[in-house]
Amino acid sequence: KKFFFDKDECIIFPSFSFIKYLIVIVKDVFISSLYVIELMLKRKGKMPEPQIGIINLKIKNPHVRSFIENSITATPGTFVIDSDDRSMLASAIDEETMKDLSNRRFISKIYTIFKRFNFDY
Repeated sequence: KKFFFDKDECIIFPSFSFIKYLIVIVKDVFISSLYVIELMLKRKGKMPEPQIGIINLKIKNPHVRSFIENSITATPGTFVIDSDDRSMLASAIDEETMKDLSNRRFISKIYTIFKRFNFDY
């Protein structure tokens, strides 16, 4: 099958792993949106307490780290504040979301995508 671009120069090209990742991230964004809406509607005058935490990553490749950071930022109620070679500082809308942040399935999906292309971790 011929691609419209050179596979060697492209970080991600159409693959089953990438499609699975897109399904997971779209589902996670939808569920997170509902959670944030529910949290705001049921707060009864009490504001959620935002949390800041460090998420350790064992990834050296800046492309992979960037992909993970963008995925977290795209999810409602979470965003990445800063990152370095081994960890990132992230914010979440509440404690439950912060606990869930490091266990999200899209992080493992990103590993799967990039592992297939033998990137240096």
